[in-house]
Amino acid sequence: MGGSGSGGKPKPTKIKELASNPGRRPLNVDEPQYSRVRDTAPKDLDKVGRDEWNRISHEMRELGVITKMDETILFAYCDEFSTYKMAIKEMRKPKQKKLILLSPSGYPIQNPFLSIKRKSIQVLKGLASELGLSPASRSRVTAAPTKPTEDGYTKLKADRANRLVEAQERFKKARPKKNK
Repeated sequence: MGGSGSGGKPKPTKIKELASNPGRRPLNVDEPQYSRVRDTAPKDLDKVGRDEWNRISHEMRELGVITKMDETILFAYCDEFSTYKMAIKEMRKPKQKKLILLSPSGYPIQNPFLSIKRKSIQVLKGLASELGLSPASRSRVTAAPTKPTEDGYTKLKADRANRLVEAQERFKKARPKKNK
Protein backbone atom coordinates (compact mmCIF):
# COMPACT_ATOMS: atom_id res chain seq x y z
CA MET A 1 0.00 0.00 0.00
CA GLY A 2 2.97 2.37 0.36
CA GLY A 3 3.30 5.06 2.99
CA SER A 4 5.56 5.18 6.01
CA GLY A 5 4.59 1.84 7.53
CA SER A 6 2.01 3.31 9.90
CA GLY A 7 -0.83 2.46 7.56
CA GLY A 8 -1.83 6.08 6.90
CA LYS A 9 -0.90 8.66 4.34
CA PRO A 10 1.82 11.10 5.35
CA LYS A 11 0.50 14.53 6.34
CA PRO A 12 2.05 17.81 5.24
CA THR A 13 4.29 19.44 7.84
CA LYS A 14 1.97 22.46 8.06
CA ILE A 15 -0.96 20.22 9.08
CA LYS A 16 1.25 18.51 11.70
CA GLU A 17 2.30 21.91 13.09
CA LEU A 18 -1.32 23.07 13.32
CA ALA A 19 -2.17 19.84 15.15
CA SER A 20 0.71 20.47 17.62
CA ASN A 21 2.67 17.54 16.14
CA PRO A 22 0.66 14.75 17.82
CA GLY A 23 3.17 12.03 16.83
CA ARG A 24 6.05 14.00 18.39
CA ARG A 25 8.28 12.91 15.51
CA PRO A 26 10.77 15.37 14.04
CA LEU A 27 9.12 17.64 11.49
CA ASN A 28 10.45 17.88 7.96
CA VAL A 29 11.89 21.39 7.98
CA ASP A 30 13.18 20.93 4.44
CA GLU A 31 9.70 20.43 2.97
CA PRO A 32 9.35 22.52 -0.20
CA GLN A 33 7.55 25.84 0.24
CA TYR A 34 5.28 26.86 -2.64
CA SER A 35 3.46 30.07 -3.32
CA ARG A 36 -0.08 30.57 -2.08
CA VAL A 37 -3.13 29.40 -4.01
CA ARG A 38 -4.75 32.00 -6.27
CA ASP A 39 -7.25 34.44 -4.77
CA THR A 40 -9.86 34.05 -7.50
CA ALA A 41 -11.51 30.86 -8.68
CA PRO A 42 -10.50 29.53 -12.12
CA LYS A 43 -12.79 30.58 -14.97
CA ASP A 44 -13.14 26.90 -15.98
CA LEU A 45 -15.38 26.28 -12.97
CA ASP A 46 -19.10 26.96 -13.27
CA LYS A 47 -20.81 29.34 -10.83
CA VAL A 48 -21.44 26.66 -8.19
CA GLY A 49 -17.81 25.50 -8.39
CA ARG A 50 -16.48 29.07 -8.20
CA ASP A 51 -18.69 29.81 -5.20
CA GLU A 52 -17.36 26.71 -3.44
CA TRP A 53 -13.75 27.69 -4.31
CA ASN A 54 -14.31 31.14 -2.82
CA ARG A 55 -16.04 29.68 0.24
CA ILE A 56 -13.19 27.37 1.27
CA SER A 57 -9.99 28.72 -0.30
CA HIS A 58 -9.89 32.01 1.62
CA GLU A 59 -9.69 30.37 5.03
CA MET A 60 -7.28 27.70 3.81
CA ARG A 61 -4.98 30.43 2.46
CA GLU A 62 -5.14 32.29 5.77
CA LEU A 63 -4.19 29.13 7.68
CA GLY A 64 -1.38 28.45 5.22
CA VAL A 65 -2.53 24.87 4.56
CA ILE A 66 -2.98 25.23 0.80
CA THR A 67 -0.53 26.29 -1.88
CA LYS A 68 -0.39 26.73 -5.63
CA MET A 69 0.60 23.05 -5.91
CA ASP A 70 -2.77 22.06 -4.42
CA GLU A 71 -4.86 23.98 -6.95
CA THR A 72 -5.58 20.91 -9.07
CA ILE A 73 -7.02 19.01 -6.11
CA LEU A 74 -9.01 22.05 -5.02
CA PHE A 75 -10.27 22.51 -8.59
CA ALA A 76 -11.34 18.84 -8.75
CA TYR A 77 -13.10 19.16 -5.39
CA CYS A 78 -15.02 22.29 -6.47
CA ASP A 79 -15.90 20.81 -9.86
CA GLU A 80 -17.16 17.59 -8.24
CA PHE A 81 -19.11 19.62 -5.69
CA SER A 82 -20.86 21.31 -8.61
CA THR A 83 -21.71 17.90 -10.11
CA TYR A 84 -23.11 16.78 -6.75
CA LYS A 85 -25.30 19.90 -6.51
CA MET A 86 -26.53 19.41 -10.11
CA ALA A 87 -27.52 15.81 -9.38
CA ILE A 88 -29.50 16.93 -6.33
CA LYS A 89 -31.19 19.69 -8.35
CA GLU A 90 -32.16 17.21 -11.09
CA MET A 91 -33.52 14.72 -8.56
CA ARG A 92 -35.81 17.40 -7.13
CA LYS A 93 -37.51 18.08 -10.45
CA PRO A 94 -41.12 16.80 -10.47
CA LYS A 95 -40.52 14.02 -13.03
CA GLN A 96 -37.30 12.90 -11.30
CA LYS A 97 -38.42 12.99 -7.65
CA LYS A 98 -38.52 9.21 -7.34
CA LEU A 99 -35.74 6.74 -6.61
CA ILE A 100 -37.17 4.32 -9.18
CA LEU A 101 -38.19 5.56 -12.63
CA LEU A 102 -39.63 3.83 -15.65
CA SER A 103 -37.28 3.41 -18.58
CA PRO A 104 -38.52 4.34 -22.09
CA SER A 105 -39.31 0.66 -22.59
CA GLY A 106 -41.39 0.60 -19.40
CA TYR A 107 -39.03 -1.27 -17.07
CA PRO A 108 -38.28 0.15 -13.62
CA ILE A 109 -34.75 1.55 -13.23
CA GLN A 110 -32.91 3.40 -10.50
CA ASN A 111 -32.90 7.15 -10.92
CA PRO A 112 -29.58 7.84 -12.73
CA PHE A 113 -29.08 11.06 -10.76
CA LEU A 114 -29.02 9.03 -7.56
CA SER A 115 -25.98 7.13 -8.89
CA ILE A 116 -24.30 10.39 -9.90
CA LYS A 117 -24.98 11.87 -6.46
CA ARG A 118 -23.61 8.81 -4.64
CA LYS A 119 -20.47 8.68 -6.79
CA SER A 120 -19.90 12.41 -6.24
CA ILE A 121 -20.13 11.91 -2.47
CA GLN A 122 -17.40 9.24 -2.64
CA VAL A 123 -15.14 11.45 -4.75
CA LEU A 124 -15.79 14.49 -2.55
CA LYS A 125 -14.92 12.52 0.61
CA GLY A 126 -11.54 11.51 -0.84
CA LEU A 127 -10.71 14.99 -2.10
CA ALA A 128 -11.90 16.62 1.14
CA SER A 129 -9.59 14.33 3.09
CA GLU A 130 -6.65 15.26 0.85
CA LEU A 131 -7.37 18.94 1.44
CA GLY A 132 -7.96 18.57 5.19
CA LEU A 133 -11.65 19.48 4.86
CA SER A 134 -13.22 16.39 6.37
CA PRO A 135 -14.18 16.36 10.05
CA ALA A 136 -11.73 13.51 10.75
CA SER A 137 -8.76 15.24 9.11
CA ARG A 138 -9.69 18.57 10.70
CA SER A 139 -10.29 17.15 14.20
CA ARG A 140 -6.56 16.88 14.89
CA VAL A 141 -6.03 20.60 14.42
CA THR A 142 -6.16 22.14 17.89
CA ALA A 143 -5.18 25.75 17.34
CA ALA A 144 -4.05 27.70 14.35
CA PRO A 145 -2.79 31.22 13.86
CA THR A 146 -4.77 33.33 11.44
CA LYS A 147 -1.58 33.92 9.48
CA PRO A 148 1.66 31.95 9.54
CA THR A 149 4.22 33.94 11.54
CA GLU A 150 7.46 32.22 10.56
CA ASP A 151 8.51 29.07 8.82
CA GLY A 152 9.76 26.06 10.76
CA TYR A 153 13.29 26.30 9.36
CA THR A 154 13.80 29.86 10.66
CA LYS A 155 12.48 28.85 14.08
CA LEU A 156 14.74 25.77 14.17
CA LYS A 157 17.81 27.88 13.32
CA ALA A 158 16.95 30.42 16.05
CA ASP A 159 16.38 27.64 18.62
CA ARG A 160 19.74 26.04 17.75
CA ALA A 161 21.53 29.40 18.01
CA ASN A 162 19.94 30.07 21.42
CA ARG A 163 20.93 26.62 22.70
CA LEU A 164 24.50 27.16 21.50
CA VAL A 165 24.75 30.50 23.34
CA GLU A 166 23.32 28.92 26.50
CA ALA A 167 25.76 26.01 26.26
CA GLN A 168 28.71 28.39 25.83
CA GLU A 169 27.64 30.38 28.90
CA ARG A 170 27.30 27.20 30.98
CA PHE A 171 30.74 26.09 29.80
CA LYS A 172 32.29 29.44 30.81
CA LYS A 173 30.73 29.23 34.29
CA ALA A 174 31.77 25.62 34.81
CA ARG A 175 35.39 26.13 33.65
CA PRO A 176 37.80 26.80 36.48
CA LYS A 177 39.47 30.21 36.29
CA LYS A 178 43.25 30.26 35.88
CA ASN A 179 45.29 32.14 38.48
CA LYS A 180 47.69 34.62 37.01
